[in-house]
Amino acid sequence: MKLVPLVLATGAAAVLASTGTAAAVSGPSCNLASAKRVKSALGITVASPSVTKNGPVTVCLFASTPALLVRFETNETASLFAVGRKSFGQHGEPTKSVNGLGTEAYSSSVGSTSNTIVVLKNKTELLITANEPLAKLVALAKLILPSL
Repeated sequence: MKLVPLVLATGAAAVLASTGTAAAVSGPSCNLASAKRVKSALGITVASPSVTKNGPVTVCLFASTPALLVRFETNETASLFAVGRKSFGQHGEPTKSVNGLGTEAYSSSVGSTSNTIVVLKNKTELLITANEPLAKLVALAKLILPSL
């Protein structure tokens, strides 16, 4: 497993676990985090994201205020999901279980504003991080999850 540090434009740091290989894999598109869904859940207007694909991982980085990152990883198992969760704690980002989303879900907050929600549904992990209230990130996840 490779840990990839990510620093958002707002300075909030998150650690993302990448467990896949570099092989080309089709998976969820950043279109699932459409401007309409983002506006509905977060109340912010976004343009098309910068998209980075690396094997089973697709990262959608929106140049918005506040910054917004949506990440999908396919071929995720419950054990890999648990390893990813553990890595948050190892990097000083404690987690809390979140009920009612996907198969499993947890959140992490850094300071008073930087929040992350991570959800496992079937074999896809959805991660959303932004300087927005956790409830808004959960709302966006609920709009994306039916399409996974």
